[in-house]
Amino acid sequence: MICAIRCSKALLNSIKKYATVHKNLFLDEVLFNTLAIHNNLNILCIKELSNIVYRRFWKKSDIFDTNLYHPIKDIATQISYRN
Repeated sequence: MICAIRCSKALLNSIKKYATVHKNLFLDEVLFNTLAIHNNLNILCIKELSNIVYRRFWKKSDIFDTNLYHPIKDIATQISYRN
């Protein structure tokens, strides 16, 4: 599951090269890591993106301004967490 990623210019160039040669792309969740591995690029999970998980019950005390999170479906909860 990819909600947010940080990618380098080298990875973007690898994607462009692959698309140009093969005339297609494949599932993004496989594409990024596969191309990074095949092109000797680093794969890191940065702290600010580590809280992006599909299912979790979040409490307001769990939320930090510096991180990204998988969307909370309930709009009222989103609003209350932002205040």
